[in-house]
Amino acid sequence: MDSLEEDLEGLIIKDDDVGGTSNLVNLSLVGRFLSDRPIRTHIMKNRMASIWHPGKGVSISELKPGVFLFQFYHPLDLKRILDNGPWNFENNILIVSKIFEGDIPKDTPLNHIDVWVQVHNLPVGFMSQSIGVHLGNSLGKFLEYDSKHNTSLWKSYMRIHIKIDIRSPLQKENKIKKQGGEWKTVIFKYEKIGQLCYLCSILGHNDKFCPKLFEKEDDDGIRLWGPELRAGIRQIPSFGGEQWLREDNITTNDNYKYQDNNHETTDPTNDSHPHDNEVIIGADKKRRRHEPSINPEHQKDFIQADMVDSNEVNNLTFLTAVPGTQGCQDL
Repeated sequence: MDSLEEDLEGLIIKDDDVGGTSNLVNLSLVGRFLSDRPIRTHIMKNRMASIWHPGKGVSISELKPGVFLFQFYHPLDLKRILDNGPWNFENNILIVSKIFEGDIPKDTPLNHIDVWVQVHNLPVGFMSQSIGVHLGNSLGKFLEYDSKHNTSLWKSYMRIHIKIDIRSPLQKENKIKKQGGEWKTVIFKYEKIGQLCYLCSILGHNDKFCPKLFEKEDDDGIRLWGPELRAGIRQIPSFGGEQWLREDNITTNDNYKYQDNNHETTDPTNDSHPHDNEVIIGADKKRRRHEPSINPEHQKDFIQADMVDSNEVNNLTFLTAVPGTQGCQDL
């Protein structure tokens, strides 16, 4: 009891009595995917690990339905994930937030993303960090100026990092001028933003299911936004991510567990789906099929289930936003 003090409102715990999980907390992210559909957790884990390639691995656990804990094991891995986001799975953007000591991860508000924005059509003489700060704060909250990209006088666009509220529409343009000068219109393009509605310009859905569409008697086909809001960037190939996944227990803290429908405490790292983290993709599929550890009596069922997972993954490849069309489409 030496480390505890009683108070009228409860117990006060001294700092030196806190468990040794602070390093793990500092390397953790909590996140959710901006989608109304359930996330296929076992496929998501492998896909994200494959895209990220974390040098020291990553553990991914579900804290409660739709909310995930991403545990990294080296500061450089965490920094790279935060600096190069946002990330997508099945064209659904991943909203993440850092965790701090004292937080309850599953209750963390997840309504903001950090996104890189390209500012096009800048007049000569406007490529500067101070102007980038003003533009960034007009869109959301300015975070960073890409000085490596923006150093050349003749770069075709400025690149800035900002924090935006996913509940607010994206701006496609703004006017800018210096004192005594003429107004010039600059155009914004957003990198890696996933599903975007061309009717209301809000992330997370397309114009076929936009609430504003159903406020009308009929769809007149008018869209004030379009594919031009998207910045063309190189797509990162993804393949089997098992080699980067770590499935060791993240923590024994009850805050990292959630209650299921039967109100029983469920540990996401030891749930009732033992094969969630064993999706086999590509060459690994052949290796696993012929492993001696597989019971021959069940090998046929294993291969059949494996083929179903493979078909699902192949289908996911074609969930994308197609330039020149209205809204995001499932091809």
